Amino acid sequence: MAVVAFGWDGYCVAAPKPGVRCQYMIKKILLAIFLIIIAVAYFVYINVQALKNPPEFRVINNTSLPISFTANWRESRIAVDDLKGKGTMTFIIRDEASMKFMIERQSGKTEEYLIGYFTGGTSCLIEVNENSADSKCFMSLKTPNKSKHAEL
Repeated sequence: MAVVAFGWDGYCVAAPKPGVRCQYMIKKILLAIFLIIIAVAYFVYINVQALKNPPEFRVINNTSLPISFTANWRESRIAVDDLKGKGTMTFIIRDEASMKFMIERQSGKTEEYLIGYFTGGTSCLIEVNENSADSKCFMSLKTPNKSKHAEL
């Protein structure tokens, strides 16, 4: 990349070809700066739109037996007594908080997990396996399909 420097005659001192006017190179630089500003503005817009979506939680029961779970956040709670084996439940919450998630298996074993602070645009996936459960939360840029959700 050539460094642009102005000569007394209006030509670029370090132009790629002799006789190239600085105006041409300045236009290319300004165009590049403009395109970078547009890309950054689009990235900011997409992330702001994602923050407007309510937090979404999906519980997947990968076991063959039904499970029960309770999700507690602030002074609110949701309890599901029978999520069938290989079943899935999705719910959204219009709140920002941390969540204590408790799973009760058919054997009577109870497991407790703390899901960190969630806010708008967060999607959490809780997978219950035969011996343990795993939770993953991430920012989601998609808009939730409200017809498939229990809204709380």
